[in-house]
Amino acid sequence: MKSLSSQEARRWCENANVPINKNGLPDSTSLRHRFELPDSADERSALASRHLDLLVGKHRTMVWITEWNVWPSLSGMEKFRNVRNALGETRELIDIPAFLLSNIEEPSIRDMVDIAVRHLWDVHIIAKSPKHWAYFSHDEHGASSTRVPLNT
Repeated sequence: MKSLSSQEARRWCENANVPINKNGLPDSTSLRHRFELPDSADERSALASRHLDLLVGKHRTMVWITEWNVWPSLSGMEKFRNVRNALGETRELIDIPAFLLSNIEEPSIRDMVDIAVRHLWDVHIIAKSPKHWAYFSHDEHGASSTRVPLNT
């Protein structure tokens, strides 16, 4: 795993031809497929897992958390910290909000994304090649470059 600051994550996105918005974050308005997030944390997790099936592959995948703890009752921070600590990252999420992970770190990618979607954090999951991208928002909607069925 390579931990990235927001500035480093922005540079990585620019190199991957991911558009950046005026706030310096991936511009999810460019994603073609929009969807509402399920109310159930388990269903959100299942939906994210289906997206990850497309995103995680032979190349590095970036997980960029851009908003968290919007809903304090859904914090999840301790679980997320445990996943990061297991990978050797001890700095705070505010300082290091993005992570480049290889395919051998797929379980960690899935753990990070699962925590984020269960606790309604904003998270971008971007695979550079082939370019796939999914975004999940604390406002209970999402977008992706590839259509994924909401239910299986």
